Formats: sequence, structure tokens, C-alpha cells
Amino acid sequence: MNIGDRLRAARLAVGDTQEQVAAKAGMNVTQYNGYERGRSRPTPQTMQRLAVALATDSATLSGEPHITVADGETTTAVSSTIEKLRDAFRADVAAILGIAAKHIEVRIELR
Repeated sequence: MNIGDRLRAARLAVGDTQEQVAAKAGMNVTQYNGYERGRSRPTPQTMQRLAVALATDSATLSGEPHITVADGETTTAVSSTIEKLRDAFRADVAAILGIAAKHIEVRIELR
């Protein structure tokens, strides 16, 4: 399943039209349609906006595997924790450098 298929599946799961998702993500419907049809690929920042609009996470939309850790009776989604850490680190670096966080890309890899 490619990213366009995952976007479409997520959109249908929440019952929204392409227009509704585009509006929630702050973009033109033509731009969103291009992502869903596979004509273009969203940036990581756009993926995050789409994930919020579709009530999911960018790892799911990207097709990245979700790593889960069983902690007794509780299961924690590691990808969500990593996204929060990445966003916090990006904000800290932006504050230290005195630039906007949107100009900083942070990648965390698990091995």
C-alpha cells in the first residue's frame, strides 16, 4: 500500500471528503488530491498536518512500522513517544539558535 492509498483509507475511515481533509490540513484540495493520487509526496511537515487532520499519526500514513512495547498489561506505542521527543527537541534547538522550528529537521532512528 502506498502513501496515497493510506491517505485515502484514513480519509474514508473518518468519513471526510478530500475537501474537508484539505481544509483541516490548511491546504488546497488540488494539493491533497495530488498526494492521494500519488502525483506528489508530502513533506514531513505536511504529513504531520495531514495526520492531525485524519486523526492518526504520520508514521501510520508513511507506512512506517509501529513498534510496540508490552509493559505488563499496558502496551505503549513507541512511535508516538518518538514523535513527541522529536518535536520537543526541534523546538529546543530552534529556541537556542533563534530560528523557526519549521527550518529544522530532526531524525531519530531505532536500531
